Amino acid sequence: QANNAPLVSITGHSAGTVNFLNGPGTVGATNGTGLQFDNADGLYNFNGITTLNGGDAGIDIVNGSAGSFVFNGSTSITNPSGIAFRQDASNASVTYGGTISKNNNANHAVDINGKTSGSTTFARSGGQIAASTDTANAIDLTNTGGSVNFSGGLAITTTSGIGFNATGAG
Repeated sequence: QANNAPLVSITGHSAGTVNFLNGPGTVGATNGTGLQFDNADGLYNFNGITTLNGGDAGIDIVNGSAGSFVFNGSTSITNPSGIAFRQDASNASVTYGGTISKNNNANHAVDINGKTSGSTTFARSGGQIAASTDTANAIDLTNTGGSVNFSGGLAITTTSGIGFNATGAG
């Protein structure tokens, strides 16, 4: 995907399983908005190589998404112009095993807001989250319930934002 559009866009999906690359191959975006999930309640498995680098190519799981998402250790998000990983008003259960690299930008590397249940895990199998931001908080957890786990390591630098911010209920 090299155009200014999502690589994957799933909206209002209420059940079922969607598997991406159970074998060799690559899903990649060098522009656009990456992986977009809006009110997605199914099972989503990214089993192959998923590369998001360029434009605003990140992962957005939003608007009541309550599904289960698995991104294996071959997933990488590199320097999108917007938020690299965003979960907003979503109780989805997420396992992210890849790497996130976000350098010198006014947006978060990870932003989880309004999650009242479920678990989101950034697992060690694929690597760490490396963030160097300007004014934005590198990791921003706001009004987050359920559980959020970081087991892959964090390398955080900010100019004037907070490195790891957890505020509100949850």
